[in-house]
Amino acid sequence: IMPSLVGSEMCIRDSDWIESELFKNEIIERNNLSKSLIGSSLRGVDSHGIRLLPHYIKCLEKGRIKVNPKMKYKKLMNSVGLVNADNGFGHSAAFIAAFNAIKLAKENGIGLVGVINSSHYGAAGAYSLEIAEKNFIGFCFTHSDAFAIPFNGIKKFHGTNPYSFSSPLKKRKPLLVDFSTTLIPWNKVERAKNNSIPFIYLPIKKLTREEYDEKAVSYTHLRA
Repeated sequence: IMPSLVGSEMCIRDSDWIESELFKNEIIERNNLSKSLIGSSLRGVDSHGIRLLPHYIKCLEKGRIKVNPKMKYKKLMNSVGLVNADNGFGHSAAFIAAFNAIKLAKENGIGLVGVINSSHYGAAGAYSLEIAEKNFIGFCFTHSDAFAIPFNGIKKFHGTNPYSFSSPLKKRKPLLVDFSTTLIPWNKVERAKNNSIPFIYLPIKKLTREEYDEKAVSYTHLRA
């Protein structure tokens, strides 16, 4: 895995598209994207790692992610701040938020930074880990579109929202916990499809009351 990931990092740094107008004068954007994607793959979370690079390129080309955003950080209170991502890369916005949360925590004991007008930011663990590596306890979480049905439900309602926690450990690498609130993260499904990996799942459809009573257990318990 390592050689391909090193090659992927060079691809991010040196490829034509990233040196073009898509990333004009945006070294920070490029480095933050590389750090998040490659770091996630190296930690074994490839569902949110380098495999997403083509997806982000398409988002740039179609305008879903702004090419040269003007991200701004504003301190709202002694321990509270806000990053306006200007519809740029969520990865950069999250690292900016983590950096400022650390700064606030150094000054006040705790730092809380929110992010608005952002986009998909990869694996949440990348940012809580960044905080832990600076000797603070880090939490990171966000929301997504509705992909999952609630318990005993028949209609998607909840997002596959990630939660991450990381803490420094004495003479060891930081503890990192990073998980989705659903049994199966959406990008794990996408990775399986891309790699033609067999994936056992049950489709969700609208049921009558009788069908629901008979099949609810099957439809509400997804298994990977």
